[in-house]
Amino acid sequence: MRQSKTPSKLTLAHALMVVAGLVTFVLVSAVLRDRSETATVLVATVSAPAGSEASALGLTPLEVPASHALSEQFVASGTVSGTERIARDVVSGQPLLKNDLLAPEQRVATRTFAIAVDDLVLRGLGLRVADRVDLIGQDDEGNVYYVVTDVAVASRSQIATDSGFAASSGSFLTVEVTDAEALAISAALRSSPVDVVRSTGAQAIDLAAPQDTAMADLEAGE
Repeated sequence: MRQSKTPSKLTLAHALMVVAGLVTFVLVSAVLRDRSETATVLVATVSAPAGSEASALGLTPLEVPASHALSEQFVASGTVSGTERIARDVVSGQPLLKNDLLAPEQRVATRTFAIAVDDLVLRGLGLRVADRVDLIGQDDEGNVYYVVTDVAVASRSQIATDSGFAASSGSFLTVEVTDAEALAISAALRSSPVDVVRSTGAQAIDLAAPQDTAMADLEAGE
């Protein structure tokens, strides 16, 4: 007696089940792959003003998706020594970006210089820590010039004194400078006080040029 064989033909229902399984597998694999593709970035746990060393930020690593819109701009963990200077204010909880760090060839202020400034000037300028200022001096012939430009304010203070006869007060502005800038300010103060100007980042003009032109015009008219 011959046994009847069960047909082995693949039905449409079976085919749909196989396709559905494959699609599910692909989707799950894609999700797992996205979750596994992460980048380790650095996040500040302490706020610090511009000019501070990166070590002052209390940097801690954080895993973020590699597909994040700013993933290419984040500073990767393990790439910061801590001695780098930050170019702008950084607040706690902020991921560190590459443009937050000063490049090695950029100016690094390693000193601070205190300058006596009229209190009305400080109030008028409304200066705060991390603001940028220019200092303008005057030479022995009365010509004005930029002593330093675009230096950061480290602090401002007011000191009151009482000599027993009269009370007085003085205001001081402390700026972050390089060694060369410190010498330039010291030399300028030997000639005259310096004027403080809030810096907007614009290129400093050559103050000598207009004066030379005016003098030439006067001499030509004689």
